[in-house]
Amino acid sequence: MESNPQQKADAYTRKLLNKWAGGDASISEARVGHKILKIRVITANTHPKYLEITCGGCEYVCGPFRWLNASFELIEQADGHLTEYILRDEANGFSVRCGLVGAQEKTFT
Repeated sequence: MESNPQQKADAYTRKLLNKWAGGDASISEARVGHKILKIRVITANTHPKYLEITCGGCEYVCGPFRWLNASFELIEQADGHLTEYILRDEANGFSVRCGLVGAQEKTFT
């Protein structure tokens, strides 16, 4: 069971990733200086809503800029007091390694 705020946030992020599985994903923003990567996931059934995944403290990214049938997995790797996350879509050859991952549903304006 989730006991601290970070564990609760990670559980919520995983819930949203599962909810939006099968959508079309694309990198919507990359800020090299701030090491931030944003990914947008859309589906025909949810328009005008979309899922925005924000990865912060990115150290590594590999994969396409846009792909269909996204299926993300969030892996947490703890080493002492430092936690690293890997957000990946193995079937589509996408992976990003970072310090934090969050997701939220948004509406196109």
